Amino acid sequence: MTPHVLTVVEDLLFRPNVTTQIQAAGLTEARYRPEAPVAGQVPEGGMAVGLVDLSAQGAEPLKAAQAMLAAGVPVVGFCGHADAETRAAAKAAGVTVIAARSEVHSGLKALLARAIAHAPDPDCDHC
Repeated sequence: MTPHVLTVVEDLLFRPNVTTQIQAAGLTEARYRPEAPVAGQVPEGGMAVGLVDLSAQGAEPLKAAQAMLAAGVPVVGFCGHADAETRAAAKAAGVTVIAARSEVHSGLKALLARAIAHAPDPDCDHC
C-alpha cells in the first residue's frame, strides 16, 4: 500500500511545492487534523509518515508531531537552518528526521524515505 503523508504546512507559497513532490514520489497526502485521532487519518491497513513545518504559527506543530509519533507515525520536521531552538525542541520530542526548509524544497522524497525506513531503538525512551 502507498504510504500516506499527513502534512502540517501552512505556508501558501511553499505548499504547492510540497504537494507536487509528494505526488511525484507516488505518495498520497492529507492535511493533519488535530481534532481527529491520528489513526483515523490513515487509510486502514496503510502506512503513514508525517511532514511538519516546525515553524508553523497557528498549527501547534510540535504537538502535531508528538501526536503522530505517539501513534507510531514517523515524522519529518523542518524549519529554518539557523533555528537552533526549534531544532532542539524537535529533537527532544523525538522527531524522526529534522531537516532544513531548503532540504524539503529540493529533496522531500529522500527525507520521507528516511523517515519511513527509520526503526526506533526499543531501549530508547524518546526515539
